[in-house]
Amino acid sequence: MGFATVARESHYYPEFGMARMSSGVGRRWADLMAWVTKRPLSDPHSMALTRTLRSLVNALHLDPALKREPLCTVCASTTLEAYMGSEDDLIALYHENLNAITQSIGSMRLRKNAAQERAA
Repeated sequence: MGFATVARESHYYPEFGMARMSSGVGRRWADLMAWVTKRPLSDPHSMALTRTLRSLVNALHLDPALKREPLCTVCASTTLEAYMGSEDDLIALYHENLNAITQSIGSMRLRKNAAQERAA
């Protein structure tokens, strides 16, 4: 694992990067970051954060290399520094991504259950 993926003080992002990721956007975003980054990587909230950051890279026409490592604090900070929208819009985008991931997981469970029922 690279340095960016080492968990520090219950965060998957290095502690020095947490302040950069959450500052400059707003208090609610900072609180959300503090909570989400303590979740397991398999948690839909963690996946939604990754998807949000990647969609911002695309929308802002940033270097695609910023999407390469999902736990890269420098990449996340660079992306968030380029973001000029409101905190409300950023949180709404996060929740849109969370809803999309939750729906995808739900449909996967339905397909798995249907396949198990057909096999039985």
